[in-house]
Amino acid sequence: MLSHLSDEWVAALDEALRQFSAPSEAPSPLTVQYDFDEGPAYHLVLDALGARARPGRAPAGADVGFTMSAEVAAALAAGRLATRAALLAGQVRVSGDASALLRWAEAFGEVEAAVATLHGRTTYPSAGPRPARGAT
Repeated sequence: MLSHLSDEWVAALDEALRQFSAPSEAPSPLTVQYDFDEGPAYHLVLDALGARARPGRAPAGADVGFTMSAEVAAALAAGRLATRAALLAGQVRVSGDASALLRWAEAFGEVEAAVATLHGRTTYPSAGPRPARGAT
């Protein structure tokens, strides 16, 4: 089993992302940083070569970043919390140029699918945040 957000989990995500193919006319490269209040971090790079996941902070900085607790990240990955609800409730903080995500919007469906392939092999913290009231 993979421990959520461990280096091994990020390596498995990177492997799953190898199925990702960049659009024929790939937008300019995008680096997305994921930081967690309790310590671990990883980043995604999307460019004409495809998508890659790497542990730690992006060496050259990121276009956009998301910061949350590891519990919120686990709830999102396990499907116990909707991304929209987490954003609206302030459980996920965004930094940088969030509009940069728009140029890769279609690709994020594939990124989410790659994360979903890890679900059955991942252990998550047993407790997680409850969905925000009225969130679906």
